Amino acid sequence: MRSLYHRRPRTWTDVEDLLPGALLILLVGGVVFAWIDWRLRTRKLPRSLGPSWECPHCAVANEAELTVCWSCGAAIARLGTRPSVGPTAETWQCRKCRAWNSVSRRSCWSCANTPAKAPKRDA
Repeated sequence: MRSLYHRRPRTWTDVEDLLPGALLILLVGGVVFAWIDWRLRTRKLPRSLGPSWECPHCAVANEAELTVCWSCGAAIARLGTRPSVGPTAETWQCRKCRAWNSVSRRSCWSCANTPAKAPKRDA
């Protein structure tokens, strides 16, 4: 007489054989889904007008449109790739080291010089 327990080991072996294939299909499907999702999301991102610049004081990356660092208030005089962008009314130049600073800064980020009178602004 045949026992019902003989089928159980064979069924378990069949499941063990299918498991790596199913996991591989899930992995490949997840990678394909993530790639398609990433491609769709990058279409919706705004385009940058130019390259970003690194702050000479705190090394934080800033947007190309800005001339003042959002983190520490240091400023840049000009961007080499965009000469039309230069110092604005919200920047001043240190008389000692000629570094550009935000008007919100009282002292120069480069030399820590605090001007006695109102700093020279570039309009």
